[in-house]
Amino acid sequence: MHDRSQPSRVARAVAIVASLVAGAIYLLIGLGVLFIGESTQEGPTDLFSFGAMMAAISLVGAVVVWRFHGRLAWATVAVFQVIPLVGYVAFASLREPPFELWGLLIKVAQAVVLGAMAYVLVRGEERTPSTHRGLPKGHAA
Repeated sequence: MHDRSQPSRVARAVAIVASLVAGAIYLLIGLGVLFIGESTQEGPTDLFSFGAMMAAISLVGAVVVWRFHGRLAWATVAVFQVIPLVGYVAFASLREPPFELWGLLIKVAQAVVLGAMAYVLVRGEERTPSTHRGLPKGHAA
């Protein structure tokens, strides 16, 4: 018998990996390993706090996708992808260069997470009455 929830599981796995990749890049930026350019604004820029915070948010997103199987959790993860995607473009004029490799790679990873969450939100996961009650497939209540 074909498992109809397999595509959703694959989409969630892709989202988890993409979220972890984004988080790793954010952390490397925060640690100063990856250079992303300079701020065009006066004053110090705390890239460590920014990178650590965004890495933590990415890790939490991956854990939510992994551990929680519900529309509210997936929608929350999707919203948390939209915010930095829009922010990156909206605040581009505050950086030099406005767009750079690491930021773009993070945005690609976040777009993958967003796409995967959109897929599972639209498609959902097929549940049989037995799996809905927590019983293994094929076992009657």
